[in-house]
Amino acid sequence: DECGEYALSPLPWYPGNLAWHLNLSRKQLRKNPALESFHEFLKHESEVGNVTRQEAVSMVPPLFLNVQAGHHILDMCAAPGSKTFQLLEMIHQSKEPGLLPTALVIANDLKVQRCDVLIHNTKRMCTANLIVTNHEAQSFPSCSLAKDDSEAYKDHCKPQRLEFDRVLCDVPCSGDGTLRKSHDLWRKWSSSMGNEFHLLQVNIAMRGIALLKVGGRMVYSTCSMNPVENEAVVAELLRRSGSSVELLDVSTELRELVRRPGLGTWKVNDRGSWFQTHEDVPDSRKNVILPSMFPSSTSIHESHKVWHFK
Repeated sequence: DECGEYALSPLPWYPGNLAWHLNLSRKQLRKNPALESFHEFLKHESEVGNVTRQEAVSMVPPLFLNVQAGHHILDMCAAPGSKTFQLLEMIHQSKEPGLLPTALVIANDLKVQRCDVLIHNTKRMCTANLIVTNHEAQSFPSCSLAKDDSEAYKDHCKPQRLEFDRVLCDVPCSGDGTLRKSHDLWRKWSSSMGNEFHLLQVNIAMRGIALLKVGGRMVYSTCSMNPVENEAVVAELLRRSGSSVELLDVSTELRELVRRPGLGTWKVNDRGSWFQTHEDVPDSRKNVILPSMFPSSTSIHESHKVWHFK
């Protein structure tokens, strides 16, 4: 009763009531004597893999992948691993009762140290359906599959190229969407921070598209609110890919999730100056401020539905 105001409540948009929210900070959870047994319960369940602590907004991108049994899934920038763990939960839930899943999750990250964290955070799942790799996401290598390598090479059969049914492209970003909790970010943040990530984000996402099966689905996500890192990247992906890629309207999925349409127009900041078009950028900066950072002549907001989630 003393802690009634902190009662657990399910996130209404998460399927199956599998995600719950507790309105307590870690400090409150540790220091409140009335919550000691509950805190110990959470620690134990986390250690054995039954419970994972995760930001609610971080749970959203994997849900839109619509993972199915038997899917091959690539998490391109996976560390620290909360979304990877979520994907592993999905493939184990989608299997037939009594059978091991046939799906595969490949979780990749650029830095070895982050891969160590990724392995530590996912080993609680005790699954054989996870491979952790250490590559630049924008240069992730093509992989091959063979049911039996020895037979494949004996018969001079070329192994089948591994194409992914689902790709999660949660790219490096300026992180300005985390300002509410990352107080140190206020000291170094500027409105032009996203510019340095834009080309990397495009290249990573383009590689993700190249690794995707025909008919597959890729989810692109950031923890930024900057349109240069979001709408501009999506527009550039569509421009480069032409008719081979379609932007999917997911407004009918997770209906309880609060969302709003993406931006159709925006300006780009560079060194304290705002520019409406690439033509307005000084010649000396046009190799840094790219045309793809600006809204296209045919706005993606007009021709497609792009959504921001809260």
